[in-house]
Amino acid sequence: MINILLEYVMKKKIIVIVLILTTLLSYLVIISGGHQRIVVHLTDINGSPLENMFVQGILPLPPSLDGGLETVFLGRTDSNGFLVVDNTSLIRLIMDEWVKYQGFNKARLSTPNILLFITYNSSGEIYFTESSIKIASIEILNGESYSEDIVIDVAKMSRLHIAGVEKIVSLNSSSSNLNTFGNGFSSLYGLLGSKPYEDNPEYFEWIKVDSDVWPQNGYGRIPISYINASSASYGYISCSIYSTSSIKFNVGYALDIYSSSISYRAGGNLWSASAVFGNTYIVYPNGGGAGYIYILGRVEGALYQMTYRTVDQLIYYDEYQYDVAVIDVQVDDNGHILGGNDIGLPPQISDILDGYSELLYDSELGTGSSQPAYTVYSIDFVNTIAAGDTSWINIGLPLGSIIAWAFGPEAAIPTDILINIAGSISSSSLTFSLSYAGYDALSNYMVYLYIRVGEVEYLMSNGLNGHIPLMAIRLYAYPNYPGGPH
Repeated sequence: MINILLEYVMKKKIIVIVLILTTLLSYLVIISGGHQRIVVHLTDINGSPLENMFVQGILPLPPSLDGGLETVFLGRTDSNGFLVVDNTSLIRLIMDEWVKYQGFNKARLSTPNILLFITYNSSGEIYFTESSIKIASIEILNGESYSEDIVIDVAKMSRLHIAGVEKIVSLNSSSSNLNTFGNGFSSLYGLLGSKPYEDNPEYFEWIKVDSDVWPQNGYGRIPISYINASSASYGYISCSIYSTSSIKFNVGYALDIYSSSISYRAGGNLWSASAVFGNTYIVYPNGGGAGYIYILGRVEGALYQMTYRTVDQLIYYDEYQYDVAVIDVQVDDNGHILGGNDIGLPPQISDILDGYSELLYDSELGTGSSQPAYTVYSIDFVNTIAAGDTSWINIGLPLGSIIAWAFGPEAAIPTDILINIAGSISSSSLTFSLSYAGYDALSNYMVYLYIRVGEVEYLMSNGLNGHIPLMAIRLYAYPNYPGGPH
């Protein structure tokens, strides 16, 4: 019996080893080709390859190409879980325009990343998730290839609640050109004479219906932290953004947005910066007041509709998603993210307040010390409110509220949905806080610290449910006697 068990175990080990070697050989064949490639490799949490996953790559466009988001490749994974993108012409075109727009030195430090839409059909049920590929403009233009290994917990992908088919467009040989894909693949492909997909495929594709970019020209102040203190309370907010690798500006999105099953999720990464940022705003004792810290960049929102393309039909489903992201983060030639602070609250504050409720987070006895005695960190909020998802969020960003403030009823989706969609700042190499606050009150006062928390529940990138905390601090001081506010 023991010999039989040993023989069985050895056979299992040999199978695993063969599987690993087969995958490794496939990988080596793929990356060795003498020309630039983008390789996406999808596996499940057990290491098994994920076949027939539809993968759509998306890049932001610079103002010279009229802004917005652009699909740069579309395909499906093979039996080993690989999608190989051999045609990188459009990616190179877009990155070249970004370098021209930013300048060489700044393009080295602040760069777009490829956002991935991943769609999966299992027994007629459609599932979706997002990921990303970290790339660099200069490296792409130098011909470097990229390979990204992505692990997906299939059980935690979002199941889409598709209400039905909205319309079907017939395709024929004379009309099956690039424009057949509506806004999904723009006329940029006409400049290249190439397609981002194989001939006569059958694919799920998310087609861009509309987009909102603020500001449309130049760049604006994106608030990342604020403080509002009553006269007997005082403190400060501080942001210290730096990393041994890079800072990620992450996407948040809403699915099933026109149904009763709307859901909100932590998304991929559309922009990153190998740069630093530091700023502090102080509210002094006996003064009270408010102030905020901001960085300079742009906010992008895009509405997508799900379609399925066969050889002769393009099927539009009644299924939509909306993504928000920070793009075009401004840096100087010395590697500093540009930004600053200002007195008062962010101009978008009314829209922020509509989507984020106030939560009493702490109360302490005031010391009256010249230096605030108490400190709270953005990572504390993540651990207690955002399900500990430090890989996606370190500082929450109310990006949907910024779009709602900028566009109002002209935005692509209703305001009551838009204000709930948040992005974030994080770093893959750090687990400490990128922002923190000090707080205190005059002696014989209690200081109450309130923060702003997103009202809707998010499915975080770690598969757990949580809420989005902002680094938005309100301090209120009240005389210390029994029966004071709670």
